[in-house]
Amino acid sequence: MTPNGFIVPKSHSNKEFNALIDTFYSLFDTKELQNVIKYWQEPLGICFKSNDNDRSDLEMKKSGRLYHQTSNFHIESWAGYSNFGINTLLPLFGDTKKNYTEFFEPKENYNDFEVNSVTEKNLNQIKSKNYNEKPANPAFKNEYISGNLICWDNCLLHRTKIEDKKSYRIFIVNQFIPYLSRKESKANIISKYRKIGRLTHNILSSKKHILKFSKINDRRFKSTLGGKRDAYSYKVMRLK
Repeated sequence: MTPNGFIVPKSHSNKEFNALIDTFYSLFDTKELQNVIKYWQEPLGICFKSNDNDRSDLEMKKSGRLYHQTSNFHIESWAGYSNFGINTLLPLFGDTKKNYTEFFEPKENYNDFEVNSVTEKNLNQIKSKNYNEKPANPAFKNEYISGNLICWDNCLLHRTKIEDKKSYRIFIVNQFIPYLSRKESKANIISKYRKIGRLTHNILSSKKHILKFSKINDRRFKSTLGGKRDAYSYKVMRLK
């Protein structure tokens, strides 16, 4: 498990992980979405969130990273993901009333270029200038429950919110990148390794492919350092 609570797939769980992949992406395999979703950013994110996931202030300072833990305000493009990405989250188990994702809507004067040029020094200034101070959760509190799929645009600021230190939450999360126009493609910002890590929806939803995870994942996990390197190794295998 990573410091942020993501469960890294192991070589000995290939069969189970691929079965979960097949089930999750079948939710998006509809006529309406066939011409919308081009890529998924990762094979699949299985996450366990509890108070133990949060690292200490000392560890955060040592990391020297803007994007270090999900309890901090963030958008996914700050970790190298596409600024045109659409995030998906499916709560499965746990207390979603006291352990959830808190969202903050952009203001009318939201500046995407400015937000995606954030640094550690100007983070608070850009956040207050571009986002509402009050969370948007009250507008959909009855929808944020286990079994309901939640999707949001990359520009929506968010963070993990844990009100009960004894609570936990297990969910599936990933980001898809839609088909982009030529103008959008020129404005698309994505890190080298996030770009390499993309998988087409056709591969993930196809019965003709499986993912085979390397044994190196069984021994250790390495951080992506905000999208600067690969987190784990796998191969796409075409079935005969």
